[in-house]
Amino acid sequence: MSNSISNKIDSEPINPNLFEFIQQDNLDDYYQWVVDSESIAVATSDEQAQQRIDILIHASNNNHAAATILLGQWHRLGHYVPQNPDAAILLFQQAVNLGAVVAHLELADIGLQGLSEKINLQQAFKHLHLATLAGNRDAQYSFSQCFKQGLGTEKDEEQALYWLEQAAQNHHGDAQFELAMLLPLEHEQHLFLLNASAQNGNIQAMLCMATHAQHQQNMEQVLSWLYKAKAENSPRACYILAQLYRGGVGIAADLPQSIALLQQAADFGDINAYFELFKAYKKGGLGVRKNKKIAIKYLNLAKENQHIEAAAIEF
Repeated sequence: MSNSISNKIDSEPINPNLFEFIQQDNLDDYYQWVVDSESIAVATSDEQAQQRIDILIHASNNNHAAATILLGQWHRLGHYVPQNPDAAILLFQQAVNLGAVVAHLELADIGLQGLSEKINLQQAFKHLHLATLAGNRDAQYSFSQCFKQGLGTEKDEEQALYWLEQAAQNHHGDAQFELAMLLPLEHEQHLFLLNASAQNGNIQAMLCMATHAQHQQNMEQVLSWLYKAKAENSPRACYILAQLYRGGVGIAADLPQSIALLQQAADFGDINAYFELFKAYKKGGLGVRKNKKIAIKYLNLAKENQHIEAAAIEF
């Protein structure tokens, strides 16, 4: 490339011969090695970090769109490199020129969050529009939100609903959940959309499906949905599971498991879990020993997060 991105960031392209495990002429191997390495662990030394940066630069300089986008994301987030939204914009624009639709989303997000003066709301809206034309469901959902909130365009409820429906039909979990919430509970599509949303990873929909299963007295489904939500680090799911194990509702009572789940919920910031743990450690029992120091810690956390009952307690 005549106008190399490596001239815009403080690093030199890697020498491919340094990595015998990567095929010299296969850019996908370069890129995939970085992705796989990141999925295992972040770099633990400057040398490891620079190695990954250099590989992406090498691939980007040879017109690899995915590597260019990942490098842009690192500049936007400040991952291994100084945070620099403007450098990220250059990389995302390069990826757009290489035909990467998702790069329009990245540029739109920078504009919508006000991270750089180089992309305003109107420009962000245009980038989203281009991505929607390519059928990108994330863009369709964000486009809907722009019309709903008047971001980069005039508010338009009809357009907001239209693009929300498009995203939902394109299996966007958040769009499916939002559309379900617009429908009456008795509507034939309400439960269908909730289930689809939950299947597509929306945690709120998973919790709603657990509630529905409870009304149907189907504890197997209740537990299935709650554990799926728990796997997505839902504090509410951990808290509800803790209550079920404590009371033996639909499952065998297990106080140690209940406490472990309450502690997980607390780790995720659930204020009700803070208060329940305060009560457990204040009196002892429920699988834990009485411990005033720990009780005070959880009471203070509950108070700091405006738990109503906790606010009235002096301990």
